[in-house]
Amino acid sequence: MDDLFNVELERAFLGCVLIDQNTWTEAAIRPADFYIQKNMFIATAIDRLLKSGSSADVVTVSHELNKYNQLAEIGGDAYLTSLVTSAPTSLNAITYAEQIKDLRSRRQLVDEASRIAKLAYDTQKQMSTVAAEARQGLDNALNSSKSHSGRSIGEALKEFDETIESRKDKPFSLLGFSTGYQDIDYTLDGLQNGWLYLVAARPGMGKTAMLGNLAINVAKQQKKVLFFSAEMHDQRIVARMIAAETKINSDILKHARMKDEEEWRRYFAAIETFEHLPLRLYKPDECRMVEQIENITRQLYANGEVEIIFVDYLQLLQVDAGVRTSTREQEVTKIAQTLKRITNLNIPVVAAAQLSRAIELRSEGKPQLSDLRESGSLEQEADAVCFLYHPDDDPDKSLEFIVAKNRDGALGECSLHYDKTTQKINSGLKKTIALNP
Repeated sequence: MDDLFNVELERAFLGCVLIDQNTWTEAAIRPADFYIQKNMFIATAIDRLLKSGSSADVVTVSHELNKYNQLAEIGGDAYLTSLVTSAPTSLNAITYAEQIKDLRSRRQLVDEASRIAKLAYDTQKQMSTVAAEARQGLDNALNSSKSHSGRSIGEALKEFDETIESRKDKPFSLLGFSTGYQDIDYTLDGLQNGWLYLVAARPGMGKTAMLGNLAINVAKQQKKVLFFSAEMHDQRIVARMIAAETKINSDILKHARMKDEEEWRRYFAAIETFEHLPLRLYKPDECRMVEQIENITRQLYANGEVEIIFVDYLQLLQVDAGVRTSTREQEVTKIAQTLKRITNLNIPVVAAAQLSRAIELRSEGKPQLSDLRESGSLEQEADAVCFLYHPDDDPDKSLEFIVAKNRDGALGECSLHYDKTTQKINSGLKKTIALNP
């Protein structure tokens, strides 16, 4: 660490602050950015004074340090006075602060490298967990060098206004990727970057079919899609997707018993279409642990090879044995938090989830947020929660897509048509009112 700190830089910056306390806020620096302990004591005293609304100068800082029995440790008032003389002007304060923060980030990278080395020697942990924790640690260390001072409402408004102006007098456009279903698009405003979406239902209600249809619809927009299935082999997923695309009964398709040339034509057309889709499939042994999903996604994201991921389904995922918790509820919470962390890559994450049996005990079987199985944290972590529900009037074909939680938008029900023989989900009766068409 000998080359990763600079005593004179720290002294000069603290001197600038004692001359002009406003430089502390402008520099967006923290006490932890200092390496020399006595300078850290002084920085902490300055930070406390300013946060309490007091001024920070040689006299007030001296008093604050004395209150915490630290004045003698830093060298007394003589050291504070020497700081002021070491910085005759505060004009270079921001430059000093940036260099101090740069050195601290480098020290953190060295510490993180040491931690990663220890991780590598921990053979009790799966390699996927080691990789995920290593990447997360590096991200944290690198992000610590970024300014966390926030920005003014004026700066935020400027960006917002520019976005509005860019959309003015233009045709309506979604904020996210189209789902391929008009009503769902209008309600959710598409699948947006940085959002975690849960598509929840009881078994047999069409969770896998819904995710498969959504994945194909997004991939057809030439968006790079990853589809993680913790339940089915990729061949079964492909079979379902082809059946939905061709609208050929899945039993007929898997036995190659197409009845006429038209069905064969649809089959070969689907093969040709799917061949060129930017869609990657992962089978259970590749993605059963949530750390594997995070690791794969981060690797491909670094290479620009992923824009959205689908996960089928959440309750089948596990956490690495080395980090397992005492209860399944805590484990599901960790899984949900990991999926939410993946959205920090600024991509949408769409995960299927299973509902509890409580729904079957009510006279009306329409799902509620309280039905999310095993963990209330699912609702908290998700930006949008959507349910699949078959109304009693036509349980074999009609399907309601219920948006029960939507952080920035509308709630409501979208009617769909679900053909279980082909796994195809189509838009039903459109009830959406267009937004000032």
